[in-house]
Amino acid sequence: MKRLFIILIALHTILSYTLARSAYVESGIAYKIIDGQTVVVCARDGRDSISAYSDSTLIIPSSIVLNGKEYKVSSIEKEAFAKCCWIKHIIICDGIEEIQDAAFEACANLVDVVIPSSIKALGNYVFSYCSNL
Repeated sequence: MKRLFIILIALHTILSYTLARSAYVESGIAYKIIDGQTVVVCARDGRDSISAYSDSTLIIPSSIVLNGKEYKVSSIEKEAFAKCCWIKHIIICDGIEEIQDAAFEACANLVDVVIPSSIKALGNYVFSYCSNL
C-alpha cells in the first residue's frame, strides 16, 4: 500500500510538471499554464505558421479559455514573437503586466504597438531591430 502511494505521488508530480510545461495554442498564440489561474504567452515552434492573421495584426488578450477554464494572461515571455516578420500591428490588452526581454525583437515590419497601462515591467530589447517602429 505504501509503495502504491509513493508511485501515485510520483506520477502526479510528473504529470503536473509536464502539463505546466506544455504549450497550448489558442487563436495562433502559444500559452503556457503557470498555475490554476494564470498563463503566459510563450515562444512557439514553427512561428511562421502563426502568420494566419490576414491583416497582420496580433492581438494578445488579457484572458483565454483552455479546456473550458478561464485563465488570466499575465505576461509575454522572452523572445515569444522575436523575428516574426508578418506582424505589423500589436495590441496588448489591458491586464497583462509584463513584457519580457526581446519579446518582439527583430519584427522588421512592425509599425505600431498599443501597450496598456497595466504593464508593470518591460524587459530589455523588447522592440530592438524593429526598424519601422
